[in-house]
Amino acid sequence: MKKLLMVVFVLVFAVITVSTLQTSAQTIYACYNKTSGVMRYVTGSGMCKKTETQISWSTAGPQGPTGPVGAIGATGATGPTGPQGPTGEGAPEANSGEVMGTVQCNNTAVPLGGVWVYIPGESFSALTDENGNFLLSYVPAGSFKLNISWPKVEVQKDIQVQSKLTTNLGTIFVTCEGCTGNPDGTPCDDGNPCTTDDKCINGSCVGTPILSGAAPACSPTGDSCLNGACSCGGGAACSATSSTCVSGACQCQVGFTDCNGTCTNLNIDKNNCGACGHMCASGQACVSGKCYSTY
Repeated sequence: MKKLLMVVFVLVFAVITVSTLQTSAQTIYACYNKTSGVMRYVTGSGMCKKTETQISWSTAGPQGPTGPVGAIGATGATGPTGPQGPTGEGAPEANSGEVMGTVQCNNTAVPLGGVWVYIPGESFSALTDENGNFLLSYVPAGSFKLNISWPKVEVQKDIQVQSKLTTNLGTIFVTCEGCTGNPDGTPCDDGNPCTTDDKCINGSCVGTPILSGAAPACSPTGDSCLNGACSCGGGAACSATSSTCVSGACQCQVGFTDCNGTCTNLNIDKNNCGACGHMCASGQACVSGKCYSTY
C-alpha cells in the first residue's frame, strides 16, 4: 500500500511540476523505475538511469472530429447579360441566298432521285430527293456555275444568287436510259458494262462492244468482257452473289458450297441444310446448318 501511495504521489507531483514549469512544452519526459515503481520527471530525453525506463507523452490532445457543414447561403443577384456571340456555322448569313430546282428525265419526265447537284470549286452540294428536288442553302450572293451530274451526262447552268432570296431554277432535264424521242447521237446508258460510248440511234440505246478484257461491272466476280458480254473462260458469267471467276472457271465464294453446279449456303438453304441434298421437312427452317421447326 505504501508503495502504491508513493507512485500516486510521484505522478501527481510530476503533473503539477509539468503544468507549473513546462506549460509551453509539447512533449513530457519521465523516467520510470520498475523495481521501486517510482517515476520522476526529467527535462529531456536521454536523462534516465540504467535501472529506469524512459517514457514520454505529448501535452497536446488528439484532433477533434470535423464540425458540421454550415447551411448554403442565399443565391446572389443575376449578373448583367453578356455581349452577343459570333454567328454560328449553321446560322443564316446576311449576304446569302438559296438555290432550288427539280431534276427529271428528258424523255419520260420522271423525277430523278440521287442526282448530285453542286457548284464547282465551292462547298455547296446536294443530292436530289425521291421527287427530284434539291436545295442549296447559304450560298453567297453572286454568279456561279451549277453542275448537275448524272451517269454519262453533265449539265451546267449559269445561276445568279441574290441576298436573302431563293433562286428557283424550275425543272432541269437530263438524258436518261432509253432513247424515245431523243435525237441520234444523244448520250445514253444501255446498262451493259461491256459496251462503251453508248448513244441513241433510231430510238434505241446502242453501245460499242468490248471484245475482250475486264470491265468495272464484271470485276467483282472476276469475269471479263467477250463480244460485248461478261464471260468466264468463254462461257457464261459467274453468279455475282455466290461465285467468282478463277482461271477461267466459276468457283464458289467463301461461305458457299458447290451443290450440283450451284453455289449454295448450307447454313440457310432449307433444300441443302448442312449438306448438299439434305432437305428440311415442311414447316422447318434451316438455321446454322440445322433444321428447326418454325411453330
